[in-house]
Amino acid sequence: MSAGEGQQAALGWSDWLPRWETSEKLTVAAGLLAAGLQFASLHVGLVLLALLVMLGAFAWSFVKWARRLLRHFIWNLRNRLVVAFLFIAVIPLLLIVGLAGYAAKETAGQFAVYLVHSEMERRIALLHLSAESLARAPQAIIERAVDRVGAVNQERFPGLLIMVYDGGKLYSFPEGSPPVERTPGQGNESGLVVRDRYLHGWAHVVTGGREVIILAPLTRKFFADLAPGLCEVSVLHFADPASAQPFRRRQIGFFPMASPEEEEAAVQAVPLPVNRFDWELLWGTRVPIRFWDNLAQTDTALLGVHSRMSAVVRTLFSQRTESGLMPFMYTLAILLVAVEFISIFIGVSITTTITAAVQDLYEGTQRVMKGDFSHRIKVRGGEQVAELSRSFNRMTENVERLLVVAKESERMQAELQIAREVQGQLFPKSKPKLEGLQVEALCHAARTVSGDYYDYQDLPSGCLAVAIADVAGKGISAALLMASLQASLRLVMSDVQRLAAEDERGACTSFPTSMLVSRINRQLHANTSPEKYATFFFSVYDPASGMLTYTNAGHLPPILIRNGVASMLDVNGMVVGLFPHAPYQESRLQLLPGDVLVCYTDGVTEPENEFGEMFGEERLRQLALKGAHLPGEQIIGSVIDAVQHFTGSHELQDDMTLLVVKRT
Repeated sequence: MSAGEGQQAALGWSDWLPRWETSEKLTVAAGLLAAGLQFASLHVGLVLLALLVMLGAFAWSFVKWARRLLRHFIWNLRNRLVVAFLFIAVIPLLLIVGLAGYAAKETAGQFAVYLVHSEMERRIALLHLSAESLARAPQAIIERAVDRVGAVNQERFPGLLIMVYDGGKLYSFPEGSPPVERTPGQGNESGLVVRDRYLHGWAHVVTGGREVIILAPLTRKFFADLAPGLCEVSVLHFADPASAQPFRRRQIGFFPMASPEEEEAAVQAVPLPVNRFDWELLWGTRVPIRFWDNLAQTDTALLGVHSRMSAVVRTLFSQRTESGLMPFMYTLAILLVAVEFISIFIGVSITTTITAAVQDLYEGTQRVMKGDFSHRIKVRGGEQVAELSRSFNRMTENVERLLVVAKESERMQAELQIAREVQGQLFPKSKPKLEGLQVEALCHAARTVSGDYYDYQDLPSGCLAVAIADVAGKGISAALLMASLQASLRLVMSDVQRLAAEDERGACTSFPTSMLVSRINRQLHANTSPEKYATFFFSVYDPASGMLTYTNAGHLPPILIRNGVASMLDVNGMVVGLFPHAPYQESRLQLLPGDVLVCYTDGVTEPENEFGEMFGEERLRQLALKGAHLPGEQIIGSVIDAVQHFTGSHELQDDMTLLVVKRT
């Protein structure tokens, strides 16, 4: 056996079969199944099932072929854009035009039916009003009233018949007419009724012992006058052969005219078309109808109209339609077609520019992904696609600048962090250690650095100086002014301490807080811009006597809690740094065991909630009263939690500083 023969022997029998697709296999299998079923059985159901399976297989093959063809066609971006344009613009436009035409046709038909139906109801209502007037007419003039009503309505309703039954007497119009059978019912009814196979307008009113019946034969002329020149009117009643009621199988006809000539003249005709787009309108509406031999039951008929669009438009717009509206519509249609062709041309022509721009953008993004922000793509033309290319170039330029700005921002953030750390060094490092006195303070900055300031310092005489301030503004400028205030306080305090030490009365009792605040005011005014200022509260506490001497320079009055009562301290002058020679006074306060002094800035009282309501001093006083028995640190924590809960946000609206002094 040769090598070739051995290789053929190794191949299985299935390897010699053709490589068919799944859809082709399904088609062959369905054909075989259909042939087998036809050969094996003549059962119609199985044969139909086989045919359905075969058709399904062919349909599936066609769908797969169509998908492959479409995918190959729209792989190119230009073809994809053309297809997208067709689905986005052309097909929706055709649907809109078709929908608008259908809606116009349906609306016109509805309008024609409305005109005919409303006019018919109005005339039937006149019969009902006439019947009501006869029913209310006095007995003395009933006969004249019948003649007058009949004469008024005779021209509108030829063949009008009026019957008035009153106390056993009959009044009729025309006089001497044979009486009609009286109709059962409650009265006060009107509408359409079929009597002797002809359509009539009917009104029936019963008042007291008087019954009024009016029958008006409805002729072709009556329906022609409802909407002259608009449409052909017909009343159709579809009989029910399965019904046992014979009146439902009667034919409705219009009452014949007096002569064949009048009948021919009254025949309505469908308006002639003015052009090939003048559609016919076939519309109808249901109207209640009764048959004279069974008035107790109401049936339904169809009031139909046969008209044209031009007739409805002419009725709507009178004579201006032919001379103004239709030429305008033709012009508008031509313009729409022209615009559509121009749009298709423009849509196809710009695809080349779009694809080139997309390729350039793709290459540019690849370069950017590799970190090459210096790459610039080529700009072609002056349209929006070119502007997109320019935008990409501007983006890469901006990214380059943003990288520089980001580095600068990181440097500034590092410097701000250093400034925050430096500012933190300005606050006291440790709490004062005085027997019988607790001092707690906390400052939360709204930004990286704060414009609030608090300080306490042990004096050489054994006293304690306590200060709190609020610089106008926030951020860096406020922080710089806060540092200047702290430096001024330390500088001026050393001079004032020296003066107080020379006083024979003792350092604590003679420490001039007002003098210190005045000097700080002048120094700040001399070394800062005119619009910069700060509120400042400075006090000196004597542990021997418990006396607190303070000067409040425009700061929010501290709250004193004593024996369950909250009171506010004095304000001894205006803010510091605004005017160089502002006067300041000082006050004295004896701190008793159990007293709590709460100093704060406006960042505690002025935060607002979602309704624009401020936290306020009253809430702060209530919190201080409630927590007066707690340590100072817990009082501060409760206030901060209350403010954050009130505002509903952990983000501060302003710098928040609290200082609590408690006498134990």
